[in-house]
Formats: sequence, C-alpha cells, structure tokens
Amino acid sequence: ILDGKCSVDVAVEALSILSNIDHDETHEQRRVLFEYALSAQSVWVRDGAGTAIANMDDTSSIPALEEEARIEKNKTVRNNLENVLAQLYDTALG
Repeated sequence: ILDGKCSVDVAVEALSILSNIDHDETHEQRRVLFEYALSAQSVWVRDGAGTAIANMDDTSSIPALEEEARIEKNKTVRNNLENVLAQLYDTALG
C-alpha cells in the first residue's frame, strides 16, 4: 500500500480489513497508514482510507482529514471525508 505497487483493489480491501482489527498494539500504526493513504493517487484508495478512518473512529485523525478534505479534488471523496470528519467531531464531543 505504501509504495503504490499493489493493485487498487488489493489496497482498498487491505485498508478495510485492517480498519476492522481490534488490536491496541497496532492501532497507531494502522491509523498512520490510513492517514498516509488519504493522499494516494487512486481516488478509490483515498476513499477507502476515509472509510478505514471512520471505522476506527479515532479523533487523532481529525487534522489529517481536515487537510485532505480541503485539497481533495474529487467531489464524492471530499464529501465522504467531510462525513467522516462530522463523525469524528461528534465522537470528540462525547
């Protein structure tokens, strides 16, 4: 995923699977991976990264999401990232 050498389908599926793992020891590394994937060349990977972040529901990703939503050119992905931000803002408010 990080080097862009796997297929888009594999990358999106990997992000989905990794986001549903409940493992505290790798939480931070997975979150960083998802944030990195927000800037992938593939619109599908960027969208999958947003979904992965939503699944983790970790408010630490708010700054990265804000930045990527601000510069995202694809309207659908931008809307999805904004929806994830709204979810995380709600989580932050408790």
